[in-house]
Amino acid sequence: MKRLIITVAALFSLTAGCERQIDSKSPTTPLPVDGQIPTNVVAQVSDGTVSLSWEVDDPSEVVRYRIYIAQGTPDDFILRDSTVETSITLENLLINSTYFFQVAALMNHGVEWNRSETITASIGHLSIQISGGSEYVNSRQVLVQINASFLATHSILSEDPTFADAVFQTFSSNQSFTLSEGDGVKTVYGRLQFADGTTSGDLLFDDVILDTEIEIDSVFFRPAGTVFATNDVITFSLVSPETGGQAAVSFGTVSGLDLVDDGTDGDVTANDGIYTLRYTAPASVSVDSVMVTGSFRDVAGNFVTATAPELLSINPPPPEPPTP
Repeated sequence: MKRLIITVAALFSLTAGCERQIDSKSPTTPLPVDGQIPTNVVAQVSDGTVSLSWEVDDPSEVVRYRIYIAQGTPDDFILRDSTVETSITLENLLINSTYFFQVAALMNHGVEWNRSETITASIGHLSIQISGGSEYVNSRQVLVQINASFLATHSILSEDPTFADAVFQTFSSNQSFTLSEGDGVKTVYGRLQFADGTTSGDLLFDDVILDTEIEIDSVFFRPAGTVFATNDVITFSLVSPETGGQAAVSFGTVSGLDLVDDGTDGDVTANDGIYTLRYTAPASVSVDSVMVTGSFRDVAGNFVTATAPELLSINPPPPEPPTP
C-alpha cells in the first residue's frame, strides 16, 4: 500500500556550456553562425529517475537533443542520452546524490550548438503516510506524515489527484487532513514545492481504510434454556458483520473470556464473523440468572457491547459428603 517517492530538491541556474561540436569531418565545412540553445530547462525527479523538459525557439532546425550529466560537481560532463523530443526521463540515478544536467541541440547543419544552462537535481527519499502507515482509521480526521530528505517550503494534499480542491500550505512534516465522508478506501495525494518554486514529480500517495461503523448482530450461549453445573461445557458466541476483530464475553464476576473466529475451540468456520468459545464451567464459578455481555473491537479500533437475550445460571457444585 505504501509507496516510496523521490523528488528534486532544487534547480539552480549555473553557467551555460559554450563549446560547439561539428559532426562533419570535412575540413571545408564552414562553421555555422546561428543555432538553437535549449531554454527553460526543468527537472522533476521521482523514484530514482529525473525527467527533463526544455524549449527551443525553432524545433524544425534541430535533428536531436543531447543530454549531458555530471555527478557531485558541475564538472566533467559526459553524454548520457539523446532524444528527438523536447523531454526525456533518465533512469537508474543514485539516491542521496546531486546531479547536474545540460541539454544541447544537434542542428540540421550537423553542428551541436551551445548547451543550455546547467540545472541541478538533488535526489532524496520522499513519502507520505496516513496515521503512521495504519491500514485502518476510525475517524475522518487523520494526521499525514510527510518525509522529505530535502527542504520543502510548501505542500498540498487532496483526495483529488488534480488538486482542484486544494491549495499549497506552508510545509509541515505532520499535517492534519480531513478524509471525505463515507467508509471505505481513501487515497490521499501529495505534492511538495521547494524554495525555487519547483515541485516534486510523481504524485506522492498513501491509502487507508476509513471504518467508523461497528455492529454486533447477536450474543448468545448454547445449549439454550439450560441451568448449567460445574464441568458443563457452555458455548458462547458473538456474531458481527466484521471479521478480524477481538470479541469477548463477561458474566457475573467472570470477565474478558476471549472468543475466536479461527476455526478452533468450538468455532466451526474461520473468518465468518461468528466468534466462539467452548467454556467448561469451573467449580469456582456459580451464578444465578446473570446477564451475559459481549464486547467487540474491530480492526479500526471501534468498540461496542451487546447483551444476550437469555440469562445465565451455573449451579454451585454439590456439597462434599461429610467425613465419617
